[in-house]
Amino acid sequence: MKSRAIIIERDAGYARELKGILREEGFAPEILFSATGMDILLLIREYNVIFLDIDIWKKTAFFLTRAMKDISGSTRLILTSREKDNNSVLKDAMLHGVYGCVFKPFIRGEVDGVLEGVRPPNGEKLRIFTHFLISVFTALALVIMPAAAVSAQTLRGVPDSVRTPQELSEWFGREFTYRFELGDQWQGPQETVDSKEGDCEDFAFLVSAMLGDWGIANDVIIIEFRGLSIKHAICAWKEENGTYSFISNKKLYRSGRRSLKEAVARYYPDMERIYKADLC
Repeated sequence: MKSRAIIIERDAGYARELKGILREEGFAPEILFSATGMDILLLIREYNVIFLDIDIWKKTAFFLTRAMKDISGSTRLILTSREKDNNSVLKDAMLHGVYGCVFKPFIRGEVDGVLEGVRPPNGEKLRIFTHFLISVFTALALVIMPAAAVSAQTLRGVPDSVRTPQELSEWFGREFTYRFELGDQWQGPQETVDSKEGDCEDFAFLVSAMLGDWGIANDVIIIEFRGLSIKHAICAWKEENGTYSFISNKKLYRSGRRSLKEAVARYYPDMERIYKADLC
């Protein structure tokens, strides 16, 4: 049985777009174009994940913020928004139990970490995508951050059993949590290991440090998207067969492509350009 998801979205085009992404991720999504606060509370008891248009949230927030304690621990409420200018609304919503937000137009592969921890009723593991909200200043942070160059040999808390990219990704999946951020709060590899949580650049820094210690040449790559100020950080490397692989947040992608640009475009078709972050 697939995990149940519902999209409460006023725009039919966006709703269909998100429905397609969720289907690929193992969900059985349904769509509503409107809902009252009471409707949403009832839906919370029936669905694993709810995507809610922020304008509908605004109309129902007075009611919902007083009843969010009724949300099941296995249900995730996620807002959808066209504007980053809604940050104050988002911050208040997250204080009252909303998990996070994804922005429209949706980028395939960018309905990401908001799905972390949501499991189908039969316990099958969902593939994880991650949402990455990085401000336009993130690239500067990536350039100047000295902690990213730390060797994994100096990291405390890394299991001896983690010796390959696959094992690293599996370790992330078992023990780490994606942390949704509205701002640009990056951290070093040791902080990520200690906290067992982070966002895209945090995981990219940690992966880079681990791979470097294993003697695997790698780069932290910044992805920019067409028409959006959202950026995304991954850690990429070339396999022995000449193809590129990368870890995006917690998930390992083996692209089978010999061009880095083609490798990234396979999973992020809306990318505009990519560039390497200088971690020296």
